[in-house]
Amino acid sequence: MPLNDEACFVFIHQGGTPPSHIVDAISQCRAFNNAAIYFVTEARNAASLSFPTELKVQIVELESLPPSQKRTEFINTPWLERSFRHGFWTYTTERFFVLESLMETRGLRDVIHLENDVLIYFNSGTMLPALRSLQSGIGATFDTDDRCIPGIIYFRDTNAFSNLTTFILDHFRTANQHSLNDMMLLGAFRRSDTGIERMDPLPIVPVGYTPLKNLLGVESAEPDMYSRNFNKFGGVFDGAAIGQFLAGIDPRNSNNQDTRGFINESSMFNPSSFEYILAPGFRGIPIPYMRKEDTVCPVFNLHIHSKNLAAYSWR
Repeated sequence: MPLNDEACFVFIHQGGTPPSHIVDAISQCRAFNNAAIYFVTEARNAASLSFPTELKVQIVELESLPPSQKRTEFINTPWLERSFRHGFWTYTTERFFVLESLMETRGLRDVIHLENDVLIYFNSGTMLPALRSLQSGIGATFDTDDRCIPGIIYFRDTNAFSNLTTFILDHFRTANQHSLNDMMLLGAFRRSDTGIERMDPLPIVPVGYTPLKNLLGVESAEPDMYSRNFNKFGGVFDGAAIGQFLAGIDPRNSNNQDTRGFINESSMFNPSSFEYILAPGFRGIPIPYMRKEDTVCPVFNLHIHSKNLAAYSWR
């Protein structure tokens, strides 16, 4: 498939040495796609990276991206959480300013940004018509009415993106304490304009799934959003619930315990409601499907919170 008929992919790592599992994530992405893959990181990391040649990764030094006024103001705000894991929560929000700069300087559109612990099982050329049809120009997974899990997020162009980074910066301009993380900020952005949904939810459950209620007993006030656009895509995306259920959570959060079967107490979707099977997909590569009674549909990605990506890379 021609390169310009596919969305491009962008991975970003800021901070310390990139994790080894990033190679599994990028290898999985390449197995399904001929598209351009960018990896943005600091120059000190870029100099030591050695991706296999066949992955055709375009490494972009973070310092080569012109620091926008918005990003400069963001990193100088006093209300950033910098203590947890060497600035983890700051970097997860700052990445959106970095991605905006990359798209502007490289003239990119139709960008799929993946977190470094996400495996995909789709070809972006096949997916692109549905992605381009999203009204807001941004598509991402939500696991509660107010929380976006941006392990996979689509941006049609910089026009759609600019509204998001402006919203984030405005939030920090008025903050008077350590502020919300990226997940809650994106959730707030979706409904920040009365009567307009500023991000489109990617479907995380098939049409008809019930109950949309978490383990804390909280029911969704917007139950239709979790399966919205399902018929466009013909399958579901994993925010984190399926990946956490199948592979467990980050061992740093569990004292290295085996947490397979984990169910996030806040998520409106209970992944144990389904059986998970493998079947050949694009290029004959096995992909996961979820099955319940007569409902069978592909799972387009897994968010492997445990970081054991190799165990789920069926290439």
